[in-house]
Amino acid sequence: MTDLITTAEAASRKGCTRQAIINAITRGDLNAFKLGGTWAVYDDGALAAYEVKETGGRTHRAKEEASDEVSADT
Repeated sequence: MTDLITTAEAASRKGCTRQAIINAITRGDLNAFKLGGTWAVYDDGALAAYEVKETGGRTHRAKEEASDEVSADT
């Protein structure tokens, strides 16, 4: 039987956010099912092979804005 892990554990293993894991589940990139209101991710080959594809988000935009501010100051 395949083990199940939380989305937080999957995110920790892959070095991404929990939301990135949920997005991968909804796209069909990861095998998971919902237990009540919580996703349970199969700890299987799909998770092992999954590569984080998302680069956007607030952190990314904040870095761009900070870079623009430094450029404007010089």
